[in-house]
Amino acid sequence: MAVRATLGAWLLALTACASSAAWYEVMTLHLSTNDGPVALSQSVAVSFDPAQVWAGALDSDDVQIAGRALVVSLGGPVLAVPFDDRTGWRVWRARYALRLTDTTMGADLQGVMAQEEALPLPRDLWPALVAFTDPHDAVSLVLVDPTDMAAVFGQGMMLERITVQARQEPAAPTTPISALLPWWGDANVPLGDGIRRSYGHPLNGLRRRDFVREAS
Repeated sequence: MAVRATLGAWLLALTACASSAAWYEVMTLHLSTNDGPVALSQSVAVSFDPAQVWAGALDSDDVQIAGRALVVSLGGPVLAVPFDDRTGWRVWRARYALRLTDTTMGADLQGVMAQEEALPLPRDLWPALVAFTDPHDAVSLVLVDPTDMAAVFGQGMMLERITVQARQEPAAPTTPISALLPWWGDANVPLGDGIRRSYGHPLNGLRRRDFVREAS
């Protein structure tokens, strides 16, 4: 009886917040540079229909994301962090890794939305990092080793950690991609060199949609 009462209360609470089941997932890269520490944040709007939780059908296809991937110039090469299938889920995954959450997303919805304190993102949840070594050339796209940032960005550049948190407001706006990559506005320019790499390689099939996602 107590279990049913608890479940009923949770469903009523979820119904009450159905219209506000949304947050901003803010992921921050903490870098060490020759000029001192630098924090770079990516802010993505996350939302989904809470009714999916009741049906027990919540998965990555039900979570909607909107926003712009982190794209920033680091003294020549342009660093980018494309969206992946874990974008929108990283706050929950970080909470689960630290045992702050239940095993299901729905049961911890309130905890996720209230997670304003930044949490360390486990290494296996880090996103792929890519760079355009020549900002004027879309073919110059390369994969960046997070343990060896200096190989692309020069001596002194190091990724120390990545944190993630939920916010009700987005992080500060960033420079438009077209201002960093002049060719971006030409839809006929493909990304990368077109070389087919091993299955699952982050550079395979990379599209503009992996950098910019409009609200549906």
